[in-house]
Parts: sequence; structure tokens; C-alpha cells
Amino acid sequence: MKKLLIIGIIFLVSPCLYAKELGRLKVLTYNIDGVIGAQKRHERAKKIGEEAARLNPDIIGFQEAYDQSHRDMIMQALEQSGWGKPFEYYDKNHYGPGVWIVSKYPVTKGRMGFYPVNGPVYDPDFFGSNGAGYAQVQTPWGPVDFFNTHLLARYGALYDKQGRLLEQDPTKTDRVLQVEYYSKFIQDLNRSSGSRSLVAMGDFNSPAVLIEYKLFQALSGLESVEEKLALENCEETIRECRPGSRLDHIFYQNYAGETGFYLKPVRAELVFYEKVKVGTKMMRLSDHNGIFTEFAVMSVEDLSAQVAERERAEIWLLSKDLEDKRDLLKDELERRQVKVSDRAWQIFAVKAMDKMNARKFRKSEVPVALAQVIIGGQAGEALLSADNLKQMEFAWSFVFGLYGA
Repeated sequence: MKKLLIIGIIFLVSPCLYAKELGRLKVLTYNIDGVIGAQKRHERAKKIGEEAARLNPDIIGFQEAYDQSHRDMIMQALEQSGWGKPFEYYDKNHYGPGVWIVSKYPVTKGRMGFYPVNGPVYDPDFFGSNGAGYAQVQTPWGPVDFFNTHLLARYGALYDKQGRLLEQDPTKTDRVLQVEYYSKFIQDLNRSSGSRSLVAMGDFNSPAVLIEYKLFQALSGLESVEEKLALENCEETIRECRPGSRLDHIFYQNYAGETGFYLKPVRAELVFYEKVKVGTKMMRLSDHNGIFTEFAVMSVEDLSAQVAERERAEIWLLSKDLEDKRDLLKDELERRQVKVSDRAWQIFAVKAMDKMNARKFRKSEVPVALAQVIIGGQAGEALLSADNLKQMEFAWSFVFGLYGA
């Protein structure tokens, strides 16, 4: 009797020990290489739909799905493969954006945000109208917010012949500003939707070693699936499995919302990396691999679910207090003592970057210096470097001085 009583007490005070999964949510991100001039893009489209159906995800974020006929072929292949009649969200803008969300479950809301900066006007990517897509998906367990993006392509090598990282390239500032926009887009829409969980994915054109990736984590406050789980089938012979080489990523987060459920990643794998038969030819279905992730759907009563604070939202709430510290920060700037881990400087950097995004201020390294402040600088760095201090001085004048007080 005493033993039964103890068991009963444990059950009452420790529901997390007995929490049951509500189900599984499977997601896929995949750049289908649908640009004009890509090899056999018409033939590949139907096969992509068939292979995606075989994986049986619940929600898919496609990138470079520019052509309506290709989207139609993929939708038809999914349905004919027994996937069910798909729901979708796509917002056409000129040639782009190619950012397409497809779901087994109904899409109840949708929105597209087009990036203010998107490379120079003579670049083909400029006409791709890259941006961030949002869909609220009504699953059997409640709503989940789903985000998908395609950032501007990186030009030039990522590593030199000695294997050293090459941080700079002509489009770095564009991607830094796009990351700032995407982070704000996610937080604003998820906060207004009231959904407890979100998944954000896409082709970031930035591996985890670059500042663009680190800035996204710092601003969005999201958790990286690839940092939580090792991809099950990764081998060193596959390029995207090598450290610092993967460009496609999946993130997630749980918040104290009003509706829905919590997510816990339980499995992730690399997909679409092997050649398949397309017509009479063996070939890869894209110049990218896909990332497939399975989440456990957790109930709101589950005390083991990790619920995060909104760091990005907190920065914006605190920005109204920036004026109170303006004289102190100005004094530190004049003494060249900008502390990269100082919360007030991080708030200033977010404010400055947001203004530069609105002004399409892409021909400058200032946003990159601001990003260094937001992420807390490099490891062990207490003060901003001399080169970045020059950029910070310009940012100060941009925010408070001649360039737009």
C-alpha cells in the first residue's frame, strides 16, 4: 500500500516522466535548382515530387521553385504518389521568389516578405526577388508556424587552397541584412500568431562557420537542428557533411504561446545526395542536398519541453531606452572602448542595421561590423577591433547624426 502511494505521488508531481508524444511532424528543406538554364530542370521536377513523396514529410520548404509548370508537376507527383492532395503557399513576384511551402495539412495563413537588399541590379539574383515565406499550418495537434527562405548566393571560394576560411565576398553585406530581416520577420509573425512552436528553414548560402549564420541565431533566438542532432547518414565523402560546408539549415523554437504544441527534434538526415535515374540518365536531382528532420510533437503539459524567451523581441523592447544611454555610448565610442558584449551596444547595432536595411544600404561593410557587435564579437574579444570601430563611427552618424536622426 505504501509503495502504491509513493508511485501515485510521483505520478502527480512529475508529469514529465509520463508525458506521451502526441505524434511526429516531419519536415524537409530542398533547393530544387530551378533557375533558367539549369540542366534538365523540366525532367527533374516530376522526379523531385516522386522522391519527396517517398520521404513522406508533412511540410516541405522548397527553394528555386520559380517555374509554375514545375510546381504543378511536383504537386501532381506528390498527390499521385499517395501523399494526399497538397496545400501550398506561394507569392509570385516578377521572376521570383522561388520560395514555396507545401503541406499535407491546411495552410490557414500565408505571407511573403521580399528582402529590401538583394544584390546589384545587374546580378541575376536581383530579379529572383529572394525573400522569406510564412505559412501557418493546421496540423492534427494544432497550428505550427512554418518559415522558408532563400538568401543571396555567395560568390567565390569559401576556403583557400590551404583550407583557410575566406570570410569576405561581394554579397556578404546583402546576406547580413537579409538575415536581419528574416529574423525580425519570424519573431514578429510568430508573436502575433500566438502559436507555441515554429520551424524556420531554407537555403542560407552560409555555412555555420560564417557570421551570417551566427547572426541569424543571435537575432532570431532559434535552435539549430544540426547542432542538436548529428545527421544520421553523413559521411566525409559527401561535401555537405564536411564541417563548415552545409548551406541549407533547419531551425526551430518553442515559446509560451496561446495555441498549438511544443517540438523536440528526434531525427535528422541528409537526403537527395545520390544520383537517380532521370529519363535515361543517372544524375543528381539538384546542386543542393536536402535536409529531412523529424520532430516529436509534445503536449503543453510536458514539463520536459524547452520553452525559450524572445531574445530578439527583447532587444526591440529595450531599444526605446537607448536614448538614456546615448551620452555614455558616445563617450565610449570617442574613447574607442566599444564593448562587443555590452547589451546597450547590441541594441544600438540592431537599430542601426534595421535603418540600413530600410535604406537599402548594401554598398558598405558597416552592417558586418554591426553584426560582430550583435553576436558578441569573436571568441575572447572584449573590445571592437580598430577596423570595425571606423564602421561603428559611421553607423553612429547614420543613426543619430547627418544620415538620419
